[in-house]
Amino acid sequence: MAHLILDPVMTNSTGFILLLVFLFGVTILVHAQQQTGFISIDCGGPENFEYTDEDTKIKYVTDGSYIQTGVNKNISSDYAYPKNPNLPYPLSDLRSFPHGNRNCYRLIAGTKGSLHLIRASFLYGNYDGENKLPEFDLYVGVNFWSSVKFKNASEQVALETISMATSEETNVCLVNKGKGIPFISALELRPIDNSIYKTEFGDSASLLLFKRWDIGSFNGSGRYQDDVYDRIWFPLNPLHGNL
Repeated sequence: MAHLILDPVMTNSTGFILLLVFLFGVTILVHAQQQTGFISIDCGGPENFEYTDEDTKIKYVTDGSYIQTGVNKNISSDYAYPKNPNLPYPLSDLRSFPHGNRNCYRLIAGTKGSLHLIRASFLYGNYDGENKLPEFDLYVGVNFWSSVKFKNASEQVALETISMATSEETNVCLVNKGKGIPFISALELRPIDNSIYKTEFGDSASLLLFKRWDIGSFNGSGRYQDDVYDRIWFPLNPLHGNL
């Protein structure tokens, strides 16, 4: 299996630099790995509800113990199962934040200096019946991560960053910038071996995902359990123009 990783590097002062890494002949055996250190949150789900996703085998919990603000919502039936049979279960509900300009999830994971992959997922699905696509910002602590935008109500948006923890507590914050109410469908944190991702800017730099392609596959996408860090890989087929 050969992988092509395209990760732009973002620092507080230097903007983006494109990092290309080729890994050939890599096979990751994960049967002994038991999601150690994983935080997998189904945002907006029923209180104290836990389940294992049938497709990924990842264990999810709802978000009541991670945040005290916001309201639980379900996406419109027009975008939910069974009309959308391939919808990932964590995206069927969400937590929206109609009050306050900044609402933060508090994640306790590892220690200062540990490396984390953080993934936030969003599906608007006309949950509010307004059919108005919101736009809002995402932060890790005080550092800007990304703006969240949608092309249409059915688009599934997933954003990833790999960053160094500045303490045992990591805060992921949604910020209202006056263009609609922020919301989030799922939030995931995965511990990463510190030796895997290095940049010339040192520990202060964060990596924002651009593309992650699996050159050796042409069917579906791979993640945990094929990858111990639950990175999501998409098949690369240059013959079909997805390079």
